[in-house]
Amino acid sequence: MRTSHRWRVENVATYAFQALFILGLYYTWYRYPFKINAKNTSPTYADTPAWLQGGKYILIIGVLLAVGVIVAVVVFRSRARINLRDRDILFVFVAGGLFSGMSLFAIIKGVVIGDTDSLKLGVILGVGIVLSALSVGWKLVGRRLVKILSIFAIVVILVDAVQILLYVTTGRLPALAYAHSVSIRFGSILDDPNGLAFLMPLLLGAVLFTWKHAFWRIVAASSLVIALVLTQSLTGIASCLLAALIGTFTLGRGRRRRRFWAVLGVSLGFMAILLAVLLLSGIGQKFLQAKAGSFFAHSTVLSAWPRLDVMTLLGLNGSVVSSESSYLSLVLQFGLPFTLAYCFLGVAAVVILRRVIRADSPRRPPMIYVLFYYFLIAFLIGSINLRLSDVFPVNLFYVMGIAVSVFAVVASRRKERDVAVID
Repeated sequence: MRTSHRWRVENVATYAFQALFILGLYYTWYRYPFKINAKNTSPTYADTPAWLQGGKYILIIGVLLAVGVIVAVVVFRSRARINLRDRDILFVFVAGGLFSGMSLFAIIKGVVIGDTDSLKLGVILGVGIVLSALSVGWKLVGRRLVKILSIFAIVVILVDAVQILLYVTTGRLPALAYAHSVSIRFGSILDDPNGLAFLMPLLLGAVLFTWKHAFWRIVAASSLVIALVLTQSLTGIASCLLAALIGTFTLGRGRRRRRFWAVLGVSLGFMAILLAVLLLSGIGQKFLQAKAGSFFAHSTVLSAWPRLDVMTLLGLNGSVVSSESSYLSLVLQFGLPFTLAYCFLGVAAVVILRRVIRADSPRRPPMIYVLFYYFLIAFLIGSINLRLSDVFPVNLFYVMGIAVSVFAVVASRRKERDVAVID
């Protein structure tokens, strides 16, 4: 698509991603300084007011509406045409269609049964509709998104350091922390340990793959690994390790497979040290005792299977039922077809990104592809044991990761680097 409105046509997709990145990463900054989260999981905190909870979704809708208006004006004024018969953009329609169906279904069900969580998920899925549509004729500059992640990595390290210092010196507890116990979980600026843990593939990737100064790259990466451990999110840590192993192995070929063995060695060493601390030290024993309740809650996930009647499998049940697992929770809330579509998009995105990254070899592939490749693998693994589909901003980045794969497949099929390539 070519028009005289150069900045709009070439950058509107990038602006949309940038706005959503910043909104997702920084919106919950208020939690730690104002002690606002959820009283049932954070004893020293107050519940988040409804207007503050819903504010991020209103802002997301505002971003989507603004993008829609800009695109409509540009297309109308330029009288631009897009070849909708082009088979190369088939996945755009598949992704857009599935996102549209899931978003509409979640919103309608939320309105009918009065469930705000369904409405929130519907808005998040709506992001996929707009971003997927933009891939047809707009450019996405990935290095700008990587820069946002790099800056956020620094913020995470600094805020975590401040939180640890305040805890050590004054006893100030973060969210999901209990006084006089080892269950002190640090979530940095998100003040959400699980959420932070699952963003680590993006942050660690941005630091390890794009920072040029070796010393600061090592310092920042080591600090992020420590921050990951301090989340005490066992599912998050395991998912990140598995994503690193699976991602490195599947992307490697020939000599590049050496990276896999290096990652495997580091991962096994890290797990050995972690297990030794947990099993042999007094702190480890206390940690396992503190986690006993969580282990029990997650171990009872299969108890929800008897509730899977025909109406529930079709997503037509009128009650709100959830589980600790994203997949089972989605089945219980929205039915099996909805869940399969949600999973299909994530798996398809991983397959597409792997193919595009390997096709770019031996050239360096767009780094945002690689970061989201690892992130999506971690998300799909972690969703087995955590309800990540409800965790903001991780669920938002899942949708944006799928949208990135849509841009990737359009660029690779058309072989036109000035259309939808991510630089």
